[in-house]
Amino acid sequence: MGETWETTTFPRRFEGSVKLPSPYKGPPTKAVEEAWEKLTPLHLMRIRESEFQNVNASKYSSQLYDEEGGRIAVFEAFHMIHCVKSLWQNTYPEYFSEIHAYNQANQDEWHEHTDHCADMLRQKLMCEADSSLITYNWLKNHYYPHPNFNVEHQCRNYDRLLEVSEIRRVGRSFLRPEGKTVIDFVEEPFDPEAES
Repeated sequence: MGETWETTTFPRRFEGSVKLPSPYKGPPTKAVEEAWEKLTPLHLMRIRESEFQNVNASKYSSQLYDEEGGRIAVFEAFHMIHCVKSLWQNTYPEYFSEIHAYNQANQDEWHEHTDHCADMLRQKLMCEADSSLITYNWLKNHYYPHPNFNVEHQCRNYDRLLEVSEIRRVGRSFLRPEGKTVIDFVEEPFDPEAES
């Protein structure tokens, strides 16, 4: 079914200075959009039943009924990047005019999605509680010291997640299976032991 993903960490210094260029920063262009797109694959992937047993998810999570079996999943990191990308897009309504028009026409849905993303990012950041230290430096002609956001962190290999996700990509086999019994929930099951 494809390789597993690593969970080891390695040191990486963030390029956090406000004025440093980044392929993901600045007014949107085709190149910036493409950079974000590469980080947010829209496909689902297959996980083995043995991997699923370690997830602590609903026992009714969607199954794949082809020869390989398994369950449908996506890496949480992709969802988090999707949320950051969505928040970034919201700051450029003129460029993302179709998205902006849809959001304006469906404000309840837009606010629900934005609130969801902001709260998921909050929970993730509080869960990780990164204790890396931001130090300060004096800058010429500045009255207060300036934060140095170029901090070293312990990171995981995001590119590896992209590779594994592509290797384990599922096609249309994740559509509702005909002739199979599935459990339909009214809302997402928050408790892994929840019944429909």
